[in-house]
Amino acid sequence: MHIWSPRQHLVDNLIDLVGIKAGLTLSESKALGLLNDLSEGWWEGNKEELIRIDMLDFEEAFIHLMYKVGYLQNERDLSGVVIDFVENNLSRFGVDAHDVMKKVEVCSLIQHHLAENALYKREMPEEYSSIPEFGGLIRDYKDRYVFHNEMPESVDWNGSVPLDALFESEEIPDSEDSGCYFDQRYIDYLSRQIAEVGEIHWRQFEYLTGEYFRKNGYEVEVTQGRGDGGIDVIVKKNDPISGPQMILVQCKQYSEQNPVQVDSVRAFWATVDDAGATKGIVATTSRLTNGAQEYCKAKLYRMDSAEKSKIESWVHSMSTSHNNAFQRTSR
Repeated sequence: MHIWSPRQHLVDNLIDLVGIKAGLTLSESKALGLLNDLSEGWWEGNKEELIRIDMLDFEEAFIHLMYKVGYLQNERDLSGVVIDFVENNLSRFGVDAHDVMKKVEVCSLIQHHLAENALYKREMPEEYSSIPEFGGLIRDYKDRYVFHNEMPESVDWNGSVPLDALFESEEIPDSEDSGCYFDQRYIDYLSRQIAEVGEIHWRQFEYLTGEYFRKNGYEVEVTQGRGDGGIDVIVKKNDPISGPQMILVQCKQYSEQNPVQVDSVRAFWATVDDAGATKGIVATTSRLTNGAQEYCKAKLYRMDSAEKSKIESWVHSMSTSHNNAFQRTSR
């Protein structure tokens, strides 16, 4: 199947479709930048030019973007996800591992029913729908299917959040979870584009830090303080063994070429000690100088740091792919 359309119209449709399904609004420049990993594509050139492309080329670009923003777990096409499912469930379909023709037959039939379900909401045959994991395949197939334009069934997006706000705004995106500081869509994006953690707005870095502790069972307050010696995040937990904990966090959204100096850590320690906090943590998208690291060690358990590599591990640990590799109902 081929499409005749102005190039700009196709680009706009691609971005809109990602916004609908992933709940993340991309600027055109960001979308085209994420497509750079693919070979030279139909999206490059005069935007007003009328072009003819294969529908599969549009689908490839769409799936690639959905993967790059962290919504899909891989870049398999529609046939690929069905093949993977059948290969992992051969015994359920009564197919011998060496019977290639039977595999092709089963895959073709399943894909036909999945397309009918996505396009016309037709019920799946009982022999398939009775398989416990089949619901995940239906969702995954629809997420990759460019003709399926409805909002995802497993979630209820409260609108689409703009990706640019992650890098430019101090505001917390609206969320169904009133206690949430950092939207899951941003977490999933950064988990896939981890090099961009150091580029987000400094206030968003504070929210990201607060969200990490919130997801790990702490009561969290992201403060309004902006001073270098101040407290950016306060986290509390009543540990049944060690008792009440209060951890003060100072966030340093620095470039890799700008490490946190010992004087900054020393000033923060004075704040931690004066507050009688259990611990102080310096969280940074950069690193601590050797002197700053030694200063933290000298305070034993009461001073700690979370440098770039640890911040990255925080993001990965909160991602949907880490916590639920197939179903996305936690979004």
